[in-house]
Amino acid sequence: MWWVIIGFGIVFLIQLAVFLILEFGFHRRSDNDRHLKYFTADDFDDIDAEAISFLSGKNTLNGFIYSPKGQTPSRLLVFCMGIGAGHHAYMHVIGTMAQHGYRVLAFDYTGAELSGGRYINGLPQALKDLKAAFDYIAKTESIKDLPVDVLGHSWGGYVSAIAPLINPKVRRTVSISAFNSVPTILVAVRPYMKIFEPFIDFANLIKFGRYGVMDVVGSIKKSAVPMLFLTGSKDPFVKPAAHFDKYRYAAIEKPQIEFILDSDKGHNPYLTQAGEAYFVKTIKEKKRYDKNPDSPESQAFYQSIDYELITRNDKTIFEAIFHFLDK
Repeated sequence: MWWVIIGFGIVFLIQLAVFLILEFGFHRRSDNDRHLKYFTADDFDDIDAEAISFLSGKNTLNGFIYSPKGQTPSRLLVFCMGIGAGHHAYMHVIGTMAQHGYRVLAFDYTGAELSGGRYINGLPQALKDLKAAFDYIAKTESIKDLPVDVLGHSWGGYVSAIAPLINPKVRRTVSISAFNSVPTILVAVRPYMKIFEPFIDFANLIKFGRYGVMDVVGSIKKSAVPMLFLTGSKDPFVKPAAHFDKYRYAAIEKPQIEFILDSDKGHNPYLTQAGEAYFVKTIKEKKRYDKNPDSPESQAFYQSIDYELITRNDKTIFEAIFHFLDK
């Protein structure tokens, strides 16, 4: 009998340790880097922006509805951002989608840049925030009856792929560099956590309820919504073998789900090959200058960044996205 008690005690301690690791790991905000430039609607002559706010739990989330200048498109795209900054890090993607004929609702998650919240709390928090966005859409007269598509990158790719389970009215989704689940992406970053995957799921179930254990493969299996998955074969973070290949296997009998594997790209396949290469190079170099950010050398480096190149969209990729969404 005492072996059983010891066993339960060990399991409890492991679960507590995992819970604390997750708590401290996401005990931070996802704000913009003060040394980088972030574009806003003011930097574009061809889009308008309407500020919006809504609650997710006790926190106020802020963002905008972007539209082509002087137009009110009859379809809505919800944009889901990745980690590391607010949605303004994706303004060239958002602007491109608006110019294609969307009203684009883009917002910052809990604990990110424009939005409230002391911390980002955890990756499933973005699913709860998306649910709050859908609730806002449903009660907003000007957009509640519009067909809704969802597009996201990385963290946002995971969110957008699960969107049909959160809102059955979603028409189509585009998921770029989407990881499958919270345990799989954490293990990719911290391989030693592989044996703790069940404990990660249980901790997130306790904290986030059903949102804590949702995954992309499950969404593919349960949903009839057309989805497009776009991944770079050289992605060092969301490796295709651990994520993208699983999606293709899960969708064998689902012709409405489409896939694009870009053999020349990494984690940011929506950029041109030159743009992504420059992005990766700049971020690596920046780490060195960030050690002494106020030095003349560091300031010169920050000012030398080529923002036209680092935000250059791949037209071929967007043509494929438009072809999918316009069906």
